[in-house]
Amino acid sequence: MYLKLLLLLPCLIFIAIGIPLSQKMIPPNHGIGYRTPRTLGNEEVWYAVNSNVGWALVLFGIISAIFIVLVFRTNLHVSAQSLISVAFLSLVAVAIVLVGYFS
Repeated sequence: MYLKLLLLLPCLIFIAIGIPLSQKMIPPNHGIGYRTPRTLGNEEVWYAVNSNVGWALVLFGIISAIFIVLVFRTNLHVSAQSLISVAFLSLVAVAIVLVGYFS
């Protein structure tokens, strides 16, 4: 039970960071957002790219949470459930970076 809650934490973090990014509420900075020389060098690009990344964070955060809950309802051993969940979260992180890269 605690492991499932621990694995759901990144999903909540994705959503919590994604909402203000998607709403263009976070100005260019070096702490939160898709930070590259291109985005940090142009405020218009910053908001456009980070809005896309924010929506991806929210969407993938929700999808990941649903996926993890479903995985933990299976009859697999807890180590297999954890491995599958962590692998999925890793793929989601790569997908979010790709959204930023192609934005």
